[in-house]
Amino acid sequence: FLMRYLSGQLTGKAIIEFEMAKTVAAVQSMMDAWGQSGTVGRLLKSTYGDFLFIIGYSGTLFYGCRYFGGLAENFILKKAGKIFSMLAIVAGLSDVLENLCMIYTLKVGKVDWVIHFTYDLARIKFSLIFILLIYIVICILFWVIDRISEKKKFRESV
Repeated sequence: FLMRYLSGQLTGKAIIEFEMAKTVAAVQSMMDAWGQSGTVGRLLKSTYGDFLFIIGYSGTLFYGCRYFGGLAENFILKKAGKIFSMLAIVAGLSDVLENLCMIYTLKVGKVDWVIHFTYDLARIKFSLIFILLIYIVICILFWVIDRISEKKKFRESV
C-alpha cells in the first residue's frame, strides 16, 4: 500500500527496468521518456519508500529461513537455515546499496560505473531472494512429507 502511494502511477515493471538498466544510454532513454510526466520524482519517492520494504522482506526471509529450516526437522536443513538467513541480510544490504546508487543517478547524474554497479546489485539481490525462496519451499516440502509419513505410520499401527 505504502509503495503504491509513494510511486503514484509508476509500475513495478518500470522500477525493475530502471534497476536492471545496464548502460548510461538505457538510463538516459528511460529518464528522457519519464522527464515530462514527473516519473523521476515518483521514482525517487518510491526508492526512499523501498528502504522500509527492504527491512520487511529481508527480516521475513531471515526469520523464515531459520523457522522453516527448524520446522523441517532435518539436521542439514536446520544448519543451512542459519547460513541462508545470513544471505537474506546480504540481499537486503545489496538492495540498500542499489537504492543509494539509483538515488545518486536520479539526483546527481548518470555515471557509467554507478549504473553498472546498480545493475550488478539488482542481480545479486534477485538471485539471493530466489535462492532463499527455493530453500523455504524445500523445507516446507520436507515438513509436509514428514507429516504424511507420520500419519501413514499411525494408520498402519492402528
